[in-house]
Amino acid sequence: MQSGFAARRGYHHGHLKEALVAAARTLVQERGPQGFTLVEAARLAGVSASAPYRHFADRRALLGALAQAGFKALADRLRTAWSGGGPDPHQAFARMGSAYLAFATEEPGYYAAMFASGLPEDEELRAASAAAFELLSRAVADVARAGGSDENRRRLALEVWALTHGIASLAASGALAMAAPEISPHGILRDGVRALVDAIDEQAC
Repeated sequence: MQSGFAARRGYHHGHLKEALVAAARTLVQERGPQGFTLVEAARLAGVSASAPYRHFADRRALLGALAQAGFKALADRLRTAWSGGGPDPHQAFARMGSAYLAFATEEPGYYAAMFASGLPEDEELRAASAAAFELLSRAVADVARAGGSDENRRRLALEVWALTHGIASLAASGALAMAAPEISPHGILRDGVRALVDAIDEQAC
């Protein structure tokens, strides 16, 4: 008998890989990236214990596929938030930051898998991660008024990503609210990004 999860996801022959990734997303959200087995993912997807091996060598491979899907979903959110920069690129950039924070909170299954340690070396996963970062790099290039060299802009993009990821992780875990409930994560991110952009603009002058 198929599980209720499988019925909700509309699993049928030909969509096995997608059903297993969806099952892993649920299990990671509930237990973390190391807290499930391939057999449990199969059971949740409503398929036999041997079925996952048609697509995945082991649990790590399934986790890598989940991370790849997560980076694509994050890139979609960032792309929508940016929407070409709009009349004010700084406002559009702020929307991207808010989208990242929301993604970390609303998609814990994806988010945990994306940054899990020990994921397999996989070209498609690296490409998905790089595509999300490239969106941020292009936005930084538009926001930084002077910005200096391409190398400086990529460094700034990495700094912005590191800042955003740190704040998002603290906010999603609840640690930020416990430590400083009066401070908005969006406000911290806005001020931090502004300081980074101003610093690289000053260096370019």
